[in-house]
Amino acid sequence: YFTFSPMSSLRKIVAIVGTEIILLTDLDNELKIMQQRDPTVSLTDPKAREKVLDMLINEKLLQVKAIEDSIVISDDEIKQRLDYHFEMLASQYGSKKRLEDMYGMSVDRMKKEFKEDMKKQLLSERVRQSVTEGVKCSSVEVEEFYAKFKDSLPELPKQYELFHIVKYVK
Repeated sequence: YFTFSPMSSLRKIVAIVGTEIILLTDLDNELKIMQQRDPTVSLTDPKAREKVLDMLINEKLLQVKAIEDSIVISDDEIKQRLDYHFEMLASQYGSKKRLEDMYGMSVDRMKKEFKEDMKKQLLSERVRQSVTEGVKCSSVEVEEFYAKFKDSLPELPKQYELFHIVKYVK
């Protein structure tokens, strides 16, 4: 279950899901991430805020369900996923050093700070997998669904990939 709470002056709790809380800062951070992907998203748009809050509530519901189902994520699994995640980030930024400069801290410190978030993400994934396990859907069924509901599906913004090739001439 969840309850919607008016903003408290102390920690600004916007929702409580089981024993998990969602803070206004969590909502604002997710909105900023969404805005980075789609610059047309307004941080003050009530519909965008509601959509992000729903997403956060759904994530918390999955995490609560994982705890209820006694799903356990090992430290090795968390470490492996963090290592992979930060390797990908380092390759996107060009190097580990540049990544550290961008975030103003060492990769080891970032891993420590993101460990709990990664655990929660893995718990959510595990529950999602258990729910969708065994669900089969053919491409024909997907096309039929799309044809039937295409007017009610949201339009995705245009996406671009940009690559920069640098060649130093001696």
